[in-house]
Amino acid sequence: MTALAGWPSPPAPGDPPARVGLYGAGGAEALVAARLEALGSEVLAVSLPDFAQAREVHRVIQAAEAAAVHDGELSDAVPYLSAELRERLQTGRIVTAGQLAGARAAADSYRSAVLAVFDVVDVIVTPVTAFGAPLRNATEAGGLLLREALMRHVGPFSLLGAPVLAVPAALRDGLPLGVQILARPGADRELIALALRL
Repeated sequence: MTALAGWPSPPAPGDPPARVGLYGAGGAEALVAARLEALGSEVLAVSLPDFAQAREVHRVIQAAEAAAVHDGELSDAVPYLSAELRERLQTGRIVTAGQLAGARAAADSYRSAVLAVFDVVDVIVTPVTAFGAPLRNATEAGGLLLREALMRHVGPFSLLGAPVLAVPAALRDGLPLGVQILARPGADRELIALALRL
């Protein structure tokens, strides 16, 4: 962020937030919330809008935007892409203007609902995944195809326009397990300071 945003210096480890929202889904998020509670934070269970709907909205927007980029600026690279990626780009090419507009309206509603949680907490702790890092040759995890499993808790937050930082938090079966920390828009520096504290 020092390079990207022109910060004169990285932040120092920060004080724990007063109120931490915990969205539990079976990962390492409860461990991180407990660490913050031990540092003096109040931990509150929070609800988030339907991830399944947000994932579908994210899929439509991502596919359409990726296809637009590859069909324009990167069209020469398309023959070198994997069959899986070319198939996803083809999916994006058939998204209609109406579908994209509807997805963007739904994304705005999702964003408003998630950001409203910051009326009662300073940060939200959620899992990256509910399982340890998959092995390199894995094709599924957590009972889902690998891509779906990895994107399950990650993709929806790209709709927020708010800082989200994934940090390693624990080990499960000897493999790393991470959490995401969400902060309100503009709180990038505070978020990084918190991650350094953890």
